[in-house]
Amino acid sequence: MLNQSSDIIFTPEDRAAGAPERERAEARAKGRAEDERWHQRKDGSRFWGSGVMMPLADGSGFVKIFRNLTERRVAEQRIRESEESFRLLATNIPQLVFRTKGNGARAWGSPQWIEFTGLSLEDSLGFGWLEAIHPEDHDATVAAWAAAEETGEYCVEHRIRRGSDGEYRWHQTRAKPIAEIQGDWVGTSTDVHQLREFQELQQVLLAELQHRTRNLLAVVQSIARQTIRTSRSLDEFVPQFEGRLRALSRVQGLLARLDHGSIDLRGRRSG
Repeated sequence: MLNQSSDIIFTPEDRAAGAPERERAEARAKGRAEDERWHQRKDGSRFWGSGVMMPLADGSGFVKIFRNLTERRVAEQRIRESEESFRLLATNIPQLVFRTKGNGARAWGSPQWIEFTGLSLEDSLGFGWLEAIHPEDHDATVAAWAAAEETGEYCVEHRIRRGSDGEYRWHQTRAKPIAEIQGDWVGTSTDVHQLREFQELQQVLLAELQHRTRNLLAVVQSIARQTIRTSRSLDEFVPQFEGRLRALSRVQGLLARLDHGSIDLRGRRSG
């Protein structure tokens, strides 16, 4: 490098654009000039460098302190690309997507969240998003964030208010930390309102089935006892018991029918 121009560390396009001259002119005028851009090695490969140039006190030249920040630049670029991919994905799925800190403080909400809740992004930041949570689910929602910092995963089912009509709908909200960004989490809220209604209906139907089964078994037991009392032998008991069970079966069929035709309990069906 001795007796050669320091301009050779600038890329050809920057030299053509006069970047080295502007840097020296700024250093003379202001006492220092900071620079962060792509530079060029002896072999032609490029690296991202950051430096500061200052004029020497005797006016004989300049001194420049320079650092290679290529790895940091590449990491930042990857983060930016990841952010762009995340936002593209987050704005094109039906779930309500959000970015948050590990304590639940909201840093960003997707357009779907804003449209569903009617809360603006500004109103949702920090803990403002809790305004959309049903009051009865507020404590469980906050407590889940306290547990998430220990488990590394956030999961809760709570009701979120729909801004258009004020209806609270059940959502399953899940979140996990972002590996590339320490302290940041990303999560989604998925509408499970209809699923919960189906589950509740299923529980009602199951309880009704259990109740009817117990009643039916009680009837069968009663039929058996009555048949035993009226039968003089096992040979007489069997056909009587089977006949009564068939009659009971026809009664059950009648109860399950949607039409209103009559059924002869002796087995002859009429219209």
